[in-house]
Amino acid sequence: MITASRMKDIEKGMDFGRKAEYELKKAGEDKGWEILAEGYRKTADELLIEVRKNQPNPDLTRDRLYTLCNKYGWFTCGSVNQYQKLFDMRDAGATTHELAVMIWICSDDGWTVEDIQKALDERMYCAVQDGEIYYIGVYEDVERYISEVVPEAAFEICEYAGQIRKEA
Repeated sequence: MITASRMKDIEKGMDFGRKAEYELKKAGEDKGWEILAEGYRKTADELLIEVRKNQPNPDLTRDRLYTLCNKYGWFTCGSVNQYQKLFDMRDAGATTHELAVMIWICSDDGWTVEDIQKALDERMYCAVQDGEIYYIGVYEDVERYISEVVPEAAFEICEYAGQIRKEA
């Protein structure tokens, strides 16, 4: 498994490749450099997608996994023992793809592995005011909370993975 620091190194390398591509185009270098830079960018993007596919989602807590299973009616064909193993896998750092396969096997409602993984991979956000978290959910739900429930309050929307991360 790739560590978080190694993931940051990969992303930095990709940023360097994109900057190099931009500088080459800006300087009007010959077509060969453009083709090389374009090939690098596509390869790096594909690599990043593949690497992220095999990483655990830090936003997928036990509570969130439980909530998603209930919300979407997943795992209706699994035993209590299998359900516990799903949470044990999550605790052991299983990827969302591995969890999605297990959920898919123990469900009978027409979901695909890809659709389950997409739901498991959703990033979580929070409504924050003066350093206090008031609501956690997917981006659209946090926006709705702020606009409908407390429109007069001054909230920020931040990424959430067990802690606040300011949005870029």
